[in-house]
Amino acid sequence: MALVWIAACSSTADVPTPTADDAQLWEAPSAARAIQDLEVLAGEIGPRVAGSDAERRAADYIAARLEAAGYLVTLESFEIE
Repeated sequence: MALVWIAACSSTADVPTPTADDAQLWEAPSAARAIQDLEVLAGEIGPRVAGSDAERRAADYIAARLEAAGYLVTLESFEIE
């Protein structure tokens, strides 16, 4: 069974200079976006047992959301017992 861990980090050197086209990446957090993420993770993807396809879909979704916010994301898989 494999567990997927998401690591996200960024330093000021990694942060691109925002442009008018990037404005959505730099908006303050909102309750509406949080609810949207919750609906996807809890509603569409559902329970995420370690090593399951649902766990991988959740990890991919979260990674995509972090990348859209400008973070550098690395997904690392490892074996669990």
